[in-house]
Parts: sequence; structure tokens; C-alpha cells
Amino acid sequence: MRYAVGANTRRFRLARGMSLRELAERAAVSPAQLSQVERGLANPTLDVLVRLAGALDVAFEALTRNVAERPVVIRAGHGPQWIGQGAADTSIITELFSHSGSRFDVRHTRLPAGCVTSETSHGVGTMEHAIVMSGDIEVRGSIAGHTDSWSETLHTGDAIAFAADTNHSYRTHDREAQMIVIVAFPENWLPPEQQPTRSLSSVEDPDS
Repeated sequence: MRYAVGANTRRFRLARGMSLRELAERAAVSPAQLSQVERGLANPTLDVLVRLAGALDVAFEALTRNVAERPVVIRAGHGPQWIGQGAADTSIITELFSHSGSRFDVRHTRLPAGCVTSETSHGVGTMEHAIVMSGDIEVRGSIAGHTDSWSETLHTGDAIAFAADTNHSYRTHDREAQMIVIVAFPENWLPPEQQPTRSLSSVEDPDS
């Protein structure tokens, strides 16, 4: 783990334009000790890690996370795939990246003409971002705690972001469409089936 800590510490320090001596002063460690940490020559104590994370203004986990030294390449057609279920849901979703440490998924979705994806939600606190690469896509969703729903039509190059904690779906009409979808998960995220259920009566009416 010390190699990951060293690489992450140096990466965050340089990104913030801090010298080694400046970070050492902020974290209350000696420059020599910090130099050894960054080179992977020393195993910092938990206390030192906490101080470094605070001085760099990053989460503790960000310092200990393994980061690939070389780019990760997913060749076309080689990522895990999900095929839509049902007569109307003919979508093909390819997972490109899934980082539990960073709490986000990146997916390539192909929607044949006349496709209507199954309604899905990702749980409280999630956000979904979609960028249309080709074609036209209608996005439908609902608002948590309300009976209201919304619908937006996107064209090539358009993007959308919305809370993904309620059911939502994608629809195409007379031609195929493709998009990149990024789902961002909050800290301490739980799958929808493990989260407490919410009802309309449990949501405070802002007009009352």
C-alpha cells in the first residue's frame, strides 16, 4: 500500500502546486519523512496519513487507493454487457468502468430503433449523467415523493443530468441511438432494495 500512498500524495501535492516542504509544514511532518513517503520507501502511520489527507484536502481513502500506472483500455465489445429484458427493451449496455472507491459507473448504451428501456432507479443520493453520441433519445423520469413526472428529448451532442433515485427510462423512435451514461453514487450508498421505502405521505408538503 505504501507505493499507492506515495504516488497519490505526490500526485495531489503537484496538482495543488505545493512544494514538498510546504506540504510537510502543513501536515506537521519532516520534509525527509514526506520525501520517503512519496518515494514509497516508508510506511506512514495512520496519524500521518490523516494529517496528509487534511493538508491536501482530500478524503483519507483517496491517499490509499491504488491508481493504475498505465492507462486502462477497454476495447470495443470487450466490456461486460447487459441485454434489455422484455419485448420493448432491446437495449445493450456495456460497462466501461466501475470504481467503487470513486463511487461511479461509466457505461456505453446502444438503443435500437423503437426501444424502451425498463424503468430503473439507483437509490437515494445517486445522480445520472447521459451524453447522446448519436440519434435522438427521450428520457422520462419522476420526482421523488411526488406524482409529477418529466420528459426530455435529447439529440446528438445533448447531455442531461438528473437525480436517479426514482424510476426513469430511455426511449428511441425511428432510429438507433447511442449514449454514454455516468452514474454517480454517494458515500455509504446502498442498493435500492436495501434502502428504507419512502411514501408520498412521508414527504413534507412545502406548501403546508
